[in-house]
Amino acid sequence: MFKPSIEVNTAVKANAVVKVNPLLNDKIIEKLNTSFDDIFAKQKASRRYVDAKHIQELGLLNDIFNKEVLSLIYSMFDKPVLYHCHAYEIDGKNNKSHISSGNFLRGWHRDVDCRHRQSDKKTQHVSLFVYLTDVGEADGAFEISDKPLSFWPYLFKSSRYYRLIGQRGFSFLFNRTAVHRASPNRMNKQRRVLKISFQDSTTVMPPLKATINSNDKKIRLSKVLETLDPQDFLVRSLFGDKTVAIDDLQRAKDTFLLTLNKDAISSCENFEISEKFSLVDEFRGIIKDYRYLIRLKLQ
Repeated sequence: MFKPSIEVNTAVKANAVVKVNPLLNDKIIEKLNTSFDDIFAKQKASRRYVDAKHIQELGLLNDIFNKEVLSLIYSMFDKPVLYHCHAYEIDGKNNKSHISSGNFLRGWHRDVDCRHRQSDKKTQHVSLFVYLTDVGEADGAFEISDKPLSFWPYLFKSSRYYRLIGQRGFSFLFNRTAVHRASPNRMNKQRRVLKISFQDSTTVMPPLKATINSNDKKIRLSKVLETLDPQDFLVRSLFGDKTVAIDDLQRAKDTFLLTLNKDAISSCENFEISEKFSLVDEFRGIIKDYRYLIRLKLQ
């Protein structure tokens, strides 16, 4: 019987980020990039998206949610549900992080939309990144810290930092409540990433509102469910179908998924970097964590 892997969940919790074995081969990466080109080209913003509905309309869902990807996702939670499913492209020639650059911490942030249950010691909110372009030191590489989230004032200087670089297809899982950022993409070329965020279906999240711009991609993600094969229980459940029977879902897991072990993931210690923070930065980081934790307690 297929069951979630305690080893994988624990590794993400303990280290904030883990490298995973390749999930999409180069032929599929090329297919995704070619299919996404026109959609990206029609957008003028410095950060451009191909959302879940685009992916479905392009006929690429099966290419992305293959056996390896589904096995990895279902290894984290018994009944995972998607929160993000999109690709995005960021411009080059930039000296700032493309997201949260104005937060006075050079873009370092936690994803505050995660309603983190502090009583639950497992990883709760996870993102899978697959680089769709080669990403080097100056190509807007993803960076992350293992700085704990706690009312105890943990310091940035006491934490470890990682910069994830690799060729297209390079893949990793990270804890969304960990402190992270996109480093500035200083090179001439655009950087592309496939992002799949997910969590256990029991996790309560803020209600979607059409008036909030950032909710648009999640609203379009929910529309994908209407188009899915009624017998594709794994993907339907992942896209939020609450009518999928537990027995049907388990049979699909046992039939289709691969049981993962510790060999499916590896440490990111080779990507460790040094990062300097001033006393003012340390104070800002502590205050931001306090505000996040207090907001969680009030929810």
